[in-house]
Amino acid sequence: MSDVKNKSGHRAELADFVSMLQAEAGLGKLTVSAYKSDVERFLGFFEKAGIGLKDAAQDNVLDFLAHLKSSGISNVSRARMLVSVRSFFKFLRREKYIETDPSYLAKSPKLPERIPDALDLAEVERMLSVIHDPSALGLRNKALLETLYATGARASEVCGLIAANLHLDHKFFQVFGKGNKERIVFIGDKARDAIAEYLEHGRTKLAGKFPRPELFLSTRGNPLVRQDVWRIVKDVAEKAGIKKRVYPHLLRHSFATHMLKNGADIRTLQTLLGHETIATTQVYTKVDGSHLKDIHRRFHPRS
Repeated sequence: MSDVKNKSGHRAELADFVSMLQAEAGLGKLTVSAYKSDVERFLGFFEKAGIGLKDAAQDNVLDFLAHLKSSGISNVSRARMLVSVRSFFKFLRREKYIETDPSYLAKSPKLPERIPDALDLAEVERMLSVIHDPSALGLRNKALLETLYATGARASEVCGLIAANLHLDHKFFQVFGKGNKERIVFIGDKARDAIAEYLEHGRTKLAGKFPRPELFLSTRGNPLVRQDVWRIVKDVAEKAGIKKRVYPHLLRHSFATHMLKNGADIRTLQTLLGHETIATTQVYTKVDGSHLKDIHRRFHPRS
């Protein structure tokens, strides 16, 4: 990795870091941009203080976090910036530019525990049943919503679905999640039927002469992007008369909540959602405490 400095200090290292995020980590453009912005702010603080990366110590990283706090930066934003800085130092150490990581022991600001919201089953059913449009776009939108709820996949994962990776006879397909990690997701009969109808009567009309490999296509035959999915989900929710704020990830939360409520174990749910750690999945155990209380009452021998 280049050790050459320009007038802006450690910009060569930052450029190498960004290239790594794009090429190796498989992160999206917005995520890479956020990492870059965070590290730029960190480097600006170090440069102003006259500190070089090779000389950086834990106290310097703590000073940066304290500076952010005194500047009125929220705990959530400071925690995110620390993640970016840690990733940067981990990269520098891997490339042998530094020997020790000064951010290793820095504690993340305490964040409030956020319990994800979810639609109830009746609301989901209203959304899935309100689409009666037999056009290519109507069939696409029906298949899209059925897929989001049936799999719990992220909007970006659904946008990246490849038609050739569908196994409708066995009701599963492969998705590529964060870090370009592959996993298997499953669908039920209703989602399978909606996808099959879209493939036969909708996608062929959208694909044009030179079809793209992605499953869900726009009117111009291009793959849908996350913003398209947001718009479609919002429009369907409004048509279904749902007053709460509805977005694609809410269907993912709803999938997880309903799976858990109906008896799925937390480890299986972790696999289905593609979470790296069980701690991320465990937040759903707090969504419906009444259900867990009922399970305890029914099955504990001394309840």
